[in-house]
Amino acid sequence: MIQMSAVEDRLTTTRRRSALAAAAAAVLIALAGCGPEGPRDTGGLAAADPVALLGVLPTPSGLTDDGGPLAAEPLDLIEAILGMRDAARADRVVAAGLRHGGVRRWTAAGGGSMAAAVTVWPSKPIAYNFSLQVSQQDLGGSGVSAWTPRDVPGGQGTRQSGGARVRVLTRTVGPNALVIRASGAVPDAVVAKTMERLIVVQEAKG
Repeated sequence: MIQMSAVEDRLTTTRRRSALAAAAAAVLIALAGCGPEGPRDTGGLAAADPVALLGVLPTPSGLTDDGGPLAAEPLDLIEAILGMRDAARADRVVAAGLRHGGVRRWTAAGGGSMAAAVTVWPSKPIAYNFSLQVSQQDLGGSGVSAWTPRDVPGGQGTRQSGGARVRVLTRTVGPNALVIRASGAVPDAVVAKTMERLIVVQEAKG
């Protein structure tokens, strides 16, 4: 009888452990279902309407609006974002899944310019990867250093101390990659504030 009780105790313990393991597995499966969905993950935020989003931006003091927000073809987007027309790169962003985009431009009274671009991608990871590549594009150039303005948490970019004084600032909001590129007399604070406004408005839509 004593031996049988010991066997029964071991069987009971084994069943309990199996039940606990099954419960733990169920919890892990449930948690996995709540996480990112890889290439389909939008980060829980909506795709932007690039033209409408760019339309919320006021024209900063000292700058002149160059025609308002416009829907942009890939080549125009590349020019606004990288400062050059590059057909090969435009083809690559299309291949990467670019859905649509928009651009708004300004010129500075003291010389220089600023462009804001909004691009929409199939997912947050793709938008982030694009944003990261753009933010690092000018690194290694003369007088160029990394730049992360305090007023733009999560923002990434570069700032040039001399020459054309190019500033690039990027940020993702869900499946949307936001880019500001400025040069010359455009103040750093204007670049940061422009990006901050885009982020606040788009996150509110999410």
